[in-house]
Amino acid sequence: MGLENAKSTILDINQYITDSGKTLNSLKRQLRQRTALFSIFLSRMGGTTFEYDIDMDTTYLTSLDDDGKIKEDIIPNFRRWMHSMIADGDELLVRMRDFLVSDGASAPGEMYGTFESQAKFLTEEYRWYRVDYQVIRDDIDNHISAMIGYVQDIENEVMNRKNLEDKVMRDSMTKLYNREATEELINRRIANLQDREKAVIFLLDVDDFKAVNDNLGHLAGDNYIKAVSKALRKAFRDGDIIGRIGGDEFVVFISGYITIDVIEKQGQRMIDLLMRVPCKDDWKVTCSIGIAVTSDTNMSYNKMVARADEALYRSKSRGKNRFQLYGDNNY
Repeated sequence: MGLENAKSTILDINQYITDSGKTLNSLKRQLRQRTALFSIFLSRMGGTTFEYDIDMDTTYLTSLDDDGKIKEDIIPNFRRWMHSMIADGDELLVRMRDFLVSDGASAPGEMYGTFESQAKFLTEEYRWYRVDYQVIRDDIDNHISAMIGYVQDIENEVMNRKNLEDKVMRDSMTKLYNREATEELINRRIANLQDREKAVIFLLDVDDFKAVNDNLGHLAGDNYIKAVSKALRKAFRDGDIIGRIGGDEFVVFISGYITIDVIEKQGQRMIDLLMRVPCKDDWKVTCSIGIAVTSDTNMSYNKMVARADEALYRSKSRGKNRFQLYGDNNY
């Protein structure tokens, strides 16, 4: 009886080994298949998957190497890495603060989503990425244990989008901002003025521009307007706003800790600069400027332009080729 039991036990063990071997082979086959599917996904999408283990503060990145083989990169101390590699104020930092709090139990927000981020993601320079993520919570205590997702480089997409948006905002002839974009951008800058900062609008109008078109032709008039636009772009900083809001009417906006003395010098500098802009057959062309200044964040673009226009009218009525500050009767 003991021998029979031993034989039965051996048979059971053999069967268990056989079944285990089949199960192991099945698992290996499934792993190979899923790895192959994962490889196809990465090769088509060209991105990187990530798994962030909150408790370990470690992120695992999976992508394809140059030979098309799956590779894994590990980023320990992820919170510290994140602050060194992601642009300050970026959306990813905001999301991480929301979701990846220290206790991980009471973090607000959605369980999954998509956003764009600017980071040094395994590169030496900032690039734009699209991040699709899902937050994983434990079933027992609802504690956030991980964030998983997919990261894709969208630098070219973002640049193309910005170029398209910029093109829509530009005047087709001069490449300066058009009327709508000028108003929107200046309103935004006024609303964001800091304490003691001033916003300044220079409203510039070409004197007797109709005479240029009538005597030299519209092509000469267009070329002069282009030359004025080019001179203005060179004369001001990249952060200043320069717009063409009419046929021969321009707006220049500057802001910062600016004194009235500096504003007056800038007005005269513009007059002198535009006197040197060439016109066909050495036709003498002058410009007049009206200037409005504010430090009120509730001030609107339209109200500032109306003030600058009033100053411009007084400038022209006093002989043209000069600038005038709104509310100042000394010129």
